[in-house]
Amino acid sequence: MPYINCTTSLSTKHEALTESLEKERVELVGGRTLNFRQVATDMHGPYARLWECGVMMARFLSFTEELTGKHFAVELGCGFAAPSIAMQGRVARVVATDLPEAEQSCQADEWHALDWASPDLSWLQDNSIDVLVASDAVYNVDGAKLFFSVLKALRPKLKDDVCMFMTHKHRHDDVDELLVDGLETAGWDGEELPIDEWPEMDGYVHPAIDLWKLTLLPADH
Repeated sequence: MPYINCTTSLSTKHEALTESLEKERVELVGGRTLNFRQVATDMHGPYARLWECGVMMARFLSFTEELTGKHFAVELGCGFAAPSIAMQGRVARVVATDLPEAEQSCQADEWHALDWASPDLSWLQDNSIDVLVASDAVYNVDGAKLFFSVLKALRPKLKDDVCMFMTHKHRHDDVDELLVDGLETAGWDGEELPIDEWPEMDGYVHPAIDLWKLTLLPADH
């Protein structure tokens, strides 16, 4: 899929997010710092840099009680995998996934290649995943269609009580419209979380980025 280079100008109300991008690091709730400045990579593409959505998701996952009692999390389109690292120690097993060429960028403890165009899910047990995470996974129409396809393919691997956390940056109206309809068609429904009301997210909220919690619709919806 084509790489979209989208630079963002943030106001002083988002100073923590701005600093994270400039210094290529994420301050997690609890005192942990994820530093990606020294990541050795000569690659170029969406998986080879830190994005606003990934910072916001990692920050959220470092404190949310939504992970309590969860056992197996899979991140889709991980890049540096800041969200996966934030979940390590909070979820029993965390696997970061992305295109095979992204392995050098991924800093999580456990990695597996997952090409949405031809997904090999044989390494996953049925009824095993209870958390999915996707940060800025959909930013063009072609990518959105692949994302919905892999969500459908993953359905047998998911527990009934699985939840998916998504951060989405609004860039193009056609992608936004496709995302809403496509998620429902893929079997998901959810709500936007009120992250601007949480003190832990102070300075990390972007006006063009939403964070959603989604759950599975009944199979016969």
